[in-house]
Amino acid sequence: MHGKRAVTGERERKELLEVLIVGVLLVALTLGVALLLPEGHLLLTRPLWLDEYHTRFLASEPSLRQLFRNLSRGADFNPPFLYLLLRPLARTGEGLTRLDLRVFSYGTVFLSLNFLYWTLRRDYSKLPSLMGTLAVSAHPLVIHHSFDGRFYGPLLLFTSLLAFLLARADSWNRGEKVLVAVASVGLCTIHYFGVLVLGLLLVGHWVLSGSWGGRTRGLGYLTAGPLALLLCIPLYLGQRVALPIPTWLPEPSLPRVWGFVEGYLTWLPLNAGVLDYGLRLRLGRRKGL
Repeated sequence: MHGKRAVTGERERKELLEVLIVGVLLVALTLGVALLLPEGHLLLTRPLWLDEYHTRFLASEPSLRQLFRNLSRGADFNPPFLYLLLRPLARTGEGLTRLDLRVFSYGTVFLSLNFLYWTLRRDYSKLPSLMGTLAVSAHPLVIHHSFDGRFYGPLLLFTSLLAFLLARADSWNRGEKVLVAVASVGLCTIHYFGVLVLGLLLVGHWVLSGSWGGRTRGLGYLTAGPLALLLCIPLYLGQRVALPIPTWLPEPSLPRVWGFVEGYLTWLPLNAGVLDYGLRLRLGRRKGL
């Protein structure tokens, strides 16, 4: 028994050391390299743009009642979770500053990359897992939104957290089940499109799960997100009323849809890694590896 505990303790120490090393590397290779660029400091200090002001003003509302009232009247056109996450920062010091927004956004992306690394680490060794994580961090959209005071960073965080948890669905404990529900709520109420992301995650989970039990395990906890989104319907209806004319979004068409797909999904280093990951999982299960 003592020997078994010693082995377990040694493994936990190695995992903790790996967590620390990976975290330092990700900071050095994302934040550090960016700030060493000639104009890198602008990532943190550039003036707020219009949508970031919407974030700042709503998160700084004196009361939740005022926040929800203004949100339902079209002060912004998203669910409320981002502003709720930022409210603790807005309650301190001089209020919500642009540096607060930049650091918060970078922090969510940094955590996202860590969850991605540990998802890959279940099936790969250290170096391929780190390379796959860096391929995502090098995506132009990830770089652009890592310091943007909007919902993109938190959206990536809840997506990567749920992917990490779904990869461990066979061994969820009570705390992880609660975390699944929280991540599902966060994903669906950080942006209205989050429920579509949840659907894509579930499709991937079903494809990669080797058994019916694995596919259905914990689905009840995942429904917390769509249920929370239903509670946001009054906000959505109010926001629609506040838009009597078409928004800046153009009508959908095949060329525009393809442009969207091309811009988001044709980052070749990322796609090659995803394809390899999926094939290894499927072939490994078939061979009983």
